[in-house]
Amino acid sequence: MDHVALAEAADIIVVAPATAHVMAKVAQGLADDALTTTILATRAPVLFAPAMDAHMWENPATQENVARLKARGYTIA
Repeated sequence: MDHVALAEAADIIVVAPATAHVMAKVAQGLADDALTTTILATRAPVLFAPAMDAHMWENPATQENVARLKARGYTIA
């Protein structure tokens, strides 16, 4: 339940660096570690600061996940 306490106490969650893997997990609603579980349990704003190879960033799968995150109200910096 620690992740729920963190999620409730947070004013903002900043994910930096945000890998393609972490963003894909959150975009798909997967919560299998402390970070993704906390993100999915929070009502605080979430800011992703992507950090990856340019080809990974430009990949259509990554861009679809980014679009999904944005549509859900997450911020991508």
